[in-house]
Parts: sequence; structure tokens; C-alpha cells
Amino acid sequence: MEYTLTWGGDGPEDLTVTTSGKVTVQALHEWVQIVLSDPRYKPSLRVLVDHRDAQWDHLTVGEVRRRVDLITRDAKRIGHHRVAWLVSRAVDCGIGRMMEAFSDGKWEVETCVFRDFDEARAWLLDSD
Repeated sequence: MEYTLTWGGDGPEDLTVTTSGKVTVQALHEWVQIVLSDPRYKPSLRVLVDHRDAQWDHLTVGEVRRRVDLITRDAKRIGHHRVAWLVSRAVDCGIGRMMEAFSDGKWEVETCVFRDFDEARAWLLDSD
């Protein structure tokens, strides 16, 4: 899996993460650790995670749970943020919602899965 991190931008997002290729739990964990270590990291970020060019359908339920466990482990360090998860396929929406269900109450990050870019940005803007 490839990913890029873009701080700032012309929209409501403070950070845009763009992923592509076959998703791995390790690569997802890597970019979160990079963000947590960045001096621009602060409480209450609005994050757009653009997974439209990523493939999620090969992940097992165990891998999805492992991803949630890794985020839960860092929950206090992560704090509260609003994260719009942008995907292109229905199966990816389902995996995003599975992650939301597995993580319910385990961290302070608000997440929502979208298939429309403008809707994702509007939801982030609504967090003001």
C-alpha cells in the first residue's frame, strides 16, 4: 500500500491522507505513527482519508480487529479528531462501518464513511 500525507489545503481538512494499492494493517499503522510524531499534530484535527484508490476487500475480520486494536492502544495519544473516510466501492464502505462497530467507545475519534468527496468535506466543515 502506498500513502501520502498532505497537511493543510484549500478545504476544511487539516490533513489529507491518500492511499492506494492493497491495504495492509502495517501500512495503516505506519502513517498514523508518522502523523502522531509530526510537529503539526494537534488536538481536534479534521482529517480526510481518501481510500478511493485502495483495495480493502482482501482484509479478514481478524485484520480489521487488529487495526482497531492498534488504534485503541494509541487512543489516549490520538485524542479527539474528526475523520472522514472516503471510499469508492460498497465493500469498502462495509469494512469502514465494521471498523466503526468494532471501535465503538474505544477512542474519541469521530469517523464517518463516505463515497462522495463533497459530502465528506461538508461533514468535516460541519465540525466547527
